[in-house]
Amino acid sequence: MKRRIWAVGLAFLSFFFCMPVAAAMGASSIAQTYQRWVAEGVTLNGGMTTPEAERYSRLVELAGQIAGPDNFVLVCIMMGAAIVLGLTGFIYLHSRKQVDFYNSLPVRREVLYFVKYLDGIFIILFMYLLNLLLACGIFLANGIGPSVFLTGSMTAFGVNMVGFLLIYGLTTIAVLMTGNFFISILGGMVLHSILPVIVLTIYSLMSLFFVTFNTRGMDILEKLAINGSPFSYYVSMVSESMRLSLFSVPMQSNAAAAVGMGTVGMKIGIGFLAAVIMAAVGLLLYRLRPSEAAGKAMAFSMTKAPIKILIVTPVTILMGVLFWSIYSSLAWAAFGFLFGLVITHCIVEILYHFDFRKLFQHPTHMGICAVLALAAIGVFRFDLPGYDRYFPSEGDFSSASISCYGLQDWHDYGLPRKDTDGSYTWYYMNEDEYAAGNMKITDYGLMKALAQNGIGNAAREKESRMTGSWYTGQEDGYQVYAEVGYERRDGSKVYRNYNLNLTEIRDVMNQIYESAEYKKGVYPVMNYEPSDVVGVYEAKAGVIQKVEGDGTFTSELLAAYQEELTALSLTERSQTAPLTSLRFLTTGEREYLHAISADRVTGYTGDFRLEDMNQVNFFPVYPSFTKTIGLLKEAGIDVEKKISADEVDRIEIVHDYGDGSFEAADSVISFQDGEVVYQTESASEYDGRNRIIIENDGTDASRQKLQEILDSIAPSDMMELNQLQMYDYGLEVRVFRRDGSGTASYPEETYASYYFDGDRIPQFIKDAVQYDQQGWKNVNYGLSEEFH
Repeated sequence: MKRRIWAVGLAFLSFFFCMPVAAAMGASSIAQTYQRWVAEGVTLNGGMTTPEAERYSRLVELAGQIAGPDNFVLVCIMMGAAIVLGLTGFIYLHSRKQVDFYNSLPVRREVLYFVKYLDGIFIILFMYLLNLLLACGIFLANGIGPSVFLTGSMTAFGVNMVGFLLIYGLTTIAVLMTGNFFISILGGMVLHSILPVIVLTIYSLMSLFFVTFNTRGMDILEKLAINGSPFSYYVSMVSESMRLSLFSVPMQSNAAAAVGMGTVGMKIGIGFLAAVIMAAVGLLLYRLRPSEAAGKAMAFSMTKAPIKILIVTPVTILMGVLFWSIYSSLAWAAFGFLFGLVITHCIVEILYHFDFRKLFQHPTHMGICAVLALAAIGVFRFDLPGYDRYFPSEGDFSSASISCYGLQDWHDYGLPRKDTDGSYTWYYMNEDEYAAGNMKITDYGLMKALAQNGIGNAAREKESRMTGSWYTGQEDGYQVYAEVGYERRDGSKVYRNYNLNLTEIRDVMNQIYESAEYKKGVYPVMNYEPSDVVGVYEAKAGVIQKVEGDGTFTSELLAAYQEELTALSLTERSQTAPLTSLRFLTTGEREYLHAISADRVTGYTGDFRLEDMNQVNFFPVYPSFTKTIGLLKEAGIDVEKKISADEVDRIEIVHDYGDGSFEAADSVISFQDGEVVYQTESASEYDGRNRIIIENDGTDASRQKLQEILDSIAPSDMMELNQLQMYDYGLEVRVFRRDGSGTASYPEETYASYYFDGDRIPQFIKDAVQYDQQGWKNVNYGLSEEFH
C-alpha cells in the first residue's frame, strides 16, 4: 500500500470534489435561493407550491445528481480509476529485477496475487464509501431523510463498483498477458473492444450484402455488443438505473419500478460474477506466467497467433467495406482489403518483436487472415444463410406485420405517461414500433405474395449494387419501402425491409389494407373501446371543436368510425382527400391535457384548452364514411359543407411558377369583364414567391372565380393526412374569411391554408401561372393512375 499512496490521495481528492464538495455547493446555492424567495415573498407555480416544498424538492433532485446513478462525473472517475489501477497494480511484472525480487519473498504466489489485486479494489471501495457518507451527511443536515436517498445511493454504489471491477479485472488480465507497459495498454484496448468490433464487422457485412437487412430483432448482436465489453456493460447498468427515478418526493413503488429494480439487480449480480471469474482467470495467468516474460511483448507465445488473427481479420474486412462504401467499386474494395490486411499484420508483427525488420515474420498467418476474411465476405456476399430469401414455411408462420412508408396517414403514435413524481410526459412511438406490436396479419397466401415481390426486388437491387449500377425500380411501377415482421409459432420474430412494387401487387396490397388486422396495426383508434373514450373532437383547417354528445352517442360514433375505417381502400385514398379528422380522447389523454393547460395558465380551473391539443392523434374522415358523417351532422357539424364565396374577403394563391417576366417576386391579378388581368405595378416582394390575389369586390365575376376555387380545394392539413392522393404543394391557396358583418374576420396575416384537390386546378389559374408550360412541378403524385 505504501507504494500506492499516490493512488489513495488521488482517489480521495477525486471523490471528495465529485461528491461532498459538489453537494455542499449545490445545497448552499439552494439555500440562498430559498432565503431570497422568503425575503421577497415569492409565490411558485401560481401559489400551488410553497418555497419550503420547492427547496426540499430541489435538494432531493441534487441528492440524485450527487449520490445517485445520474452522477456522470463519478462514472468517468470509476472508469479512469479502473484503467489506471489495473495497469499499475502488476506493473512490476514488466521488470526482470522486480520480478526476481517478488519471487524471492517467502510468500505464496496466490497470496501475493490477491494482495496486489485487492489493493486496487480497496482503495476505490473505501474512498467511495467515505465520501458518500460525507455527502449523505450534508443532505441529512439539510433536512433530507435517509429513506429518500438510501435506496438510490446504494443502487448507484453497486452499479459503480461492479463497473469498476469489470474494467479493472480485464485490464489486469491484459497486463498479465503482456510483458511491456505500452503493449499492456494496447492489449487492454484489444480485450475491451474485440467483441464489439466483431459485432460491428458482422453488422457492416449484413448492411452491405443483405438488401433486406433490418436491425429490429437483432437481439443476439445487440446483447453481444452490450455485454461483450466492460465499458458498454457498465454504461447499460447506469442507463437502466437512471430510468428508475430512485430519488423522488416521496419515492413511489410500483410494478414497473419493481421490475426495473429487478433488472438492475440482476445485471449487478451477473457483473459481479463475471468480475469474480476475471479475478480467477487473472490468478491462473499469474501462476502460469514465466518469469522471463518481463520485457517481452507477450507473456505467452501461444497467444500471439490467435490474438493477431482476431485483430487482423476484422480490420481487413472493415477496410474493404469502408472503401466499398465510399467508392462503390470492387477495385477500391480490393485495395482497402489488401491495405488493411498488410498494414495491420505488419504493425502487429513489429509490436510483437520490437523490430521493424520482422514485419513479414509470419506470412502464413497473413494468409490465414486473408482466407478467413474472404470466407466471411463470401458467406455474406452470396447469402449462404439465405437471409434475403427468407420467408417462413406455412407450418412455422403465425402472423405478420407491415409498416409501409407512404401508405400511413400523417399522424402521431403517442400516448401520455405519468411519471413517478406526478408529472406527465408524452411518449412517442414510431409507426414501425406500433405496427410490430399491434398488427397480426394471418393470411399466409397474401403475405407470401407480398414477400415474393420484395424478395425479387431485393435480388435485382443486390446485383445492381454489386456491379456499381443504379437500380430504383421506379421505371417498373410505384415503389414503396416497407418493414415486414414475421412472428413464428414459437413466439420469435424476424424482420425484413422490402422495396415493394405496388403496381404489380396492387390487388394483394388492397386486400391486406382493407383488413381489420392491418388497420389495427396502423390506426391506434381501431383498438379503442367505448369505455376508453371520454370525448370526441373534430379538426380541420387548423380549427378544433368538440363534438357534443352523451356516452351512447360517443360509443355509436366510435363503432361507426371503426367500421368505416376498416373498409377504407387504397383506391379511395388515391382519389379523395379527407373531409375532416376526429380525435377520440382517452382518459389518460384528458389528464395529460389538463396538466398542460394548468401548467401554461396560472390558476386554470377548467378541463383543458383546445389549443393545447396540437392536432395530435386526429384520424381522417373520408367521403365514404357516411355513417360517421351522418352522426357528426346530428351533432351539428356538417363536414361536407363547402365555403361560399360570400364568406370570403379574398383568396391569395402563393406559388413558384411563372415565366419570370415580372421583375418583382409577386404578381397581383384582378378581373375585368371576367378576364384575368395582371397588375404588375402593384407587385411587391412576397417571401421570394409569386402571389395571385383575388379579392371579393362584390362583382359577379370575382364571386364566380372565387367560388370556382373554393369548390376545388381541400384544407392543407387534410391533404397532408393522405399522401396517396395527387396534389400540387407548390400552389398554396390562402383563404381570408369575412365575419357576419361582411368585413374580414381575421387580421391581415391570419388565413386558412388549402391545396387544390387532386388535379382540379381551375383553368384560369393554370393560365395565370403558365402551369401547363412548367417543366417541373411540386406535385405529390401518390398512387395516381395518371402517373403510373
